[in-house]
Amino acid sequence: MMINWEVFMFPIITLMCWSILYRHTFLWDIVQNAIVGLSLALILKFMLDFIRDNMLTPIMQGSMYPAIIGLILGLITWLRLSKSTRDYSYISFAIMTGIGTAICAIGAAGPQILAQLRVASWVAGDPVTNINNFIMWLSTVGTIAYFIFTFKPGGFTGTLFKGLNGLAYIGRIFMMLAFGTTLGSLIAEMAIMGVTGYAYYYVRPPGSYILAVGIIILIYDIYRRRETFVYRPES
Repeated sequence: MMINWEVFMFPIITLMCWSILYRHTFLWDIVQNAIVGLSLALILKFMLDFIRDNMLTPIMQGSMYPAIIGLILGLITWLRLSKSTRDYSYISFAIMTGIGTAICAIGAAGPQILAQLRVASWVAGDPVTNINNFIMWLSTVGTIAYFIFTFKPGGFTGTLFKGLNGLAYIGRIFMMLAFGTTLGSLIAEMAIMGVTGYAYYYVRPPGSYILAVGIIILIYDIYRRRETFVYRPES
């Protein structure tokens, strides 16, 4: 009979992760170190496979130049391991950052910047559409101004770009709203998926037994720490 370890390990690891919501325990340390170690090992395996498939194999098959260029840039990056050669490692970073920035700028300038500034009409039949267009335009211009025209409030530049500083502040508000909304929706989605998507692990054996054991351990620990569990200010 083959044992399905997933139905055992999933609820156990999940409860170990949830233990941090109660207090910092050795269970959280175990699962945290395990996740970090396994993630690094998996990333290392992917990187080694990538080097083998996209650099070493093409070189052995005769496709020399593209693979050699990538291999040289990767080896230059390793120069960071020594203080005496660390400055040379920035060469590969500069090349890849410049190429990546150019590619992203070509793909992002049109659909993500110019398209947001292009408004068909400021006087549409629907007032809600006008408001949405204005908010989209203002958020785009304000965000761009935040990254380009943000200066300290004193001196010549502060006086010259005082109005743009106000526009940059508006862009900062829009970014805060966007980041908060994105993070909130992500947390809500993960919470809903964790409760509804994986609840069946805890409503049937052996997950239900593991959950019962976890609740008993929680109740016992609360009872054991009852003197310090609730904060009582001195009178």
